[in-house]
Amino acid sequence: MRVPISTLLLGVLLAAVPQLVNAQGAPAPTPCDPFVPYNNCQTTVDFPTGVHDIIAVTPGGSANVHVINKPAFSTCQLSFAPGPPPRSVDASVAAFLTGLSGIGLFAGNPPADRTKAFASPAPRVPPNSDAANIELQIQAVQTEETRLTSILDADKQAYKLGVAGDAAHPISVTSVWKETDERKFPDEVPVLKGILSVLILRQEPSIASLQAELDALSRSMGEFHRKYDGTFTASGQAWLDSVNDTINKINGLAARYQDYIADILAIRTGLKQALAQLPDPPYTKAFTMQDLPIPGFVNNNMSVTVSCKDNITQVPSPISVTFTAYYTRLPWLDFSAGPLFSLLGRHQVGVIGATAAQMAAAPTTAANGYLGVTDQSSFQVVPMAFVEFHSRGFRCPWANPKDIERRFGYVCSAGVALGAGPNNASGTVQAEFFEGVSFAIQRISFLVGFHDGRVEELGGGYGIGQPVPSMGYTPIITRKFSVRPAFSITYRIPIH
Repeated sequence: MRVPISTLLLGVLLAAVPQLVNAQGAPAPTPCDPFVPYNNCQTTVDFPTGVHDIIAVTPGGSANVHVINKPAFSTCQLSFAPGPPPRSVDASVAAFLTGLSGIGLFAGNPPADRTKAFASPAPRVPPNSDAANIELQIQAVQTEETRLTSILDADKQAYKLGVAGDAAHPISVTSVWKETDERKFPDEVPVLKGILSVLILRQEPSIASLQAELDALSRSMGEFHRKYDGTFTASGQAWLDSVNDTINKINGLAARYQDYIADILAIRTGLKQALAQLPDPPYTKAFTMQDLPIPGFVNNNMSVTVSCKDNITQVPSPISVTFTAYYTRLPWLDFSAGPLFSLLGRHQVGVIGATAAQMAAAPTTAANGYLGVTDQSSFQVVPMAFVEFHSRGFRCPWANPKDIERRFGYVCSAGVALGAGPNNASGTVQAEFFEGVSFAIQRISFLVGFHDGRVEELGGGYGIGQPVPSMGYTPIITRKFSVRPAFSITYRIPIH
């Protein structure tokens, strides 16, 4: 009997529909797909690449952006705008390293100018004891300047090693700030913390001692002018002119030292901020990864931009990653129409004429004809309309998300299908039916199931091959359902 088959398939259909219409619960996040929408999914953004593929999300669904290989000591955020703006593919540079590039100011270290400042074209001969004391003070300034230069040279080497490193000291602020291998941070961060802690403990350079010597020299020169102006001989005036030139150069050199020390103090401040960014073990938070939630939008599409700012300078990274989130649903109810290829062959019965042999054997009986099969085939093609219920959409097994062109079908779906249509070969215009499963690639459906069709039989107690009882006799024909395998290929039209 055919009824249990349809009843069973209909029960499966009714059980699946509520899950399609109103899915409940919070499934675990699955990888987001470019075309198959999910209600809760996660997409991974490789930040340095500057690009990311589109994703599909069900309207109102949630998605998580898992950012990897971001600048280690930066914070990323999402911004949203309807429609996709152009994508950025700028080079990746850690913003803090741009700030630390000020270490290059050490190239302006003043030793060469110091040599010129204290050099004299010819030995000076002090004209009196007061002038001799001034020469001693100039020598004291030179001694203090030499001491300060030695301190600054040592600072330069120490800070340069901490910031840039070298072959013997590979771990530095630059190397750790540019590091992208998450596995290396537990080993590198403690080393860098130790390096920065030592650098910050170095005494801050100061020009105070040099400035004190310069102030004392300035006071002595003022007193010398008040005491001897207008009384200089030619040789004394030459000495005074040479000393004034030397003092002017020394004052200019002191101003450069002051700027140089200010640069060092700025570097020290940056290193303190860098040290503050380095956590203590255990390292429970990833350095180059960050999870950013996308709220539930219902727009047709939303442009999502991932941008990062350095934690120290708040300077935005030159990279930003932009992609589009499409809020859509795969249709679960479709209409289609097409030919049904059925293994239920045609079978029609009626009155057929007697053969010559039958007429010769029994002319009286054969005169009215015989009851027989008037049309018969092993299979038939029946036009039908179908309603398809696709309980699940998924990426086709052969599809590759990284294939940009996606030349062949990408989205597949599966479900059940019901069909109905008239079959003129059954001797009536009443509908025949189909029930089966549906597998679709994009909009093309492949249906496989059972054809519930009619076949004719003789009634009234007569059978095939019997003679017609009288001229003009109309045989009694009954039709019963028979079930045979069938298949169809159709084009789906989404309804919901």
